[in-house]
Amino acid sequence: DRPSATSAVGLMLMLAGLAIAGSLIVAYFTGRLIAKPTEMLLGAARHLGAGEPVSFSPTIMKEANVVGEAMREAAGQIRAREEELRKNEKERRMVMRELSHRSKNLLAVIQAMVSNSLRISPDPQQFRENLTERLAGLARSHDLLIKTDWGSVSLAELISTQLSAFDDPKRS
Repeated sequence: DRPSATSAVGLMLMLAGLAIAGSLIVAYFTGRLIAKPTEMLLGAARHLGAGEPVSFSPTIMKEANVVGEAMREAAGQIRAREEELRKNEKERRMVMRELSHRSKNLLAVIQAMVSNSLRISPDPQQFRENLTERLAGLARSHDLLIKTDWGSVSLAELISTQLSAFDDPKRS
């Protein structure tokens, strides 16, 4: 009986060893199958973080494919938003340059109005009245331009707007 019990224990140990070895081999190859898609996902994440284009080739892991495709789409969306931001920044700078240009023009007009008012005004009170009337006229012209969204204004509209101050003194 003794040799058969020892043989059975030996056989069980040998089967257990084979099962452990087989499990280790399966675990190794399964790990290798998971490692490649995981490395690809890490590379895609690094590219996404650096703002670079993300490419992801399909693998045998469905989950990795889903995540990789989501990162590729996210990179495209980020790139589109960045392009829109650059475009908006360019437009903002152009508008700021135009605003600066128009402001300088307006200040030059005001400076000319002050000089002209000083030249034709015999006393400070008359200067004040002349300048106030001219500035009010400039404001009306400016309002007319804003009303037409900086489009063209007919001469008749401009004259009518300027003369309206004389019809209704409260409007000037």
